[in-house]
Amino acid sequence: MTPSDRKRLIAASVLTVIALPTLWSEKRSSPVNQASVAAVGADSDSFGQVTETVSAEPIDTAPVYFDIGGDVPVTNGPFNIATAPTVSGPQASGQAVYRRVAHAGDACQSPLASVGTTLRVKNLDNGQTVTCRNVSAEPLPDGVIIAMNAAVFQKVADLVESPVPVSVSW
Repeated sequence: MTPSDRKRLIAASVLTVIALPTLWSEKRSSPVNQASVAAVGADSDSFGQVTETVSAEPIDTAPVYFDIGGDVPVTNGPFNIATAPTVSGPQASGQAVYRRVAHAGDACQSPLASVGTTLRVKNLDNGQTVTCRNVSAEPLPDGVIIAMNAAVFQKVADLVESPVPVSVSW
């Protein structure tokens, strides 16, 4: 590093140490409950010259109405707003299989949700639903998103129908 580079670095450091606290204290001294906005515009005089105008003043909290000119129909009733569809929580679709586990109750296995989560399983073929408790997040074969205890599986399909297409939500 050359001596002139060192001088530049020292000068920049000193200016930063002085300027930042000054700017910070000015920002803190402004009223907290009154925001301000800078209005910027461009006016054109009769000769085509553009003059810039800048003003900073407190924001008015009154409603703002825009005059867009022309005849614009105004409705005083409800109107449609495009929104994304609502989803109650995470969900996935895939195949469900069963496993025979003695005394497992409402147990099921899915790598999609954490252990202990209650899963809602809907058979997409017949619309029947059942809830089960996820007891393992170990991986399953390709296309299979949930393995249910045989007793739980029978609430949505016969064992001979396995695998069945399902939607799982939690």
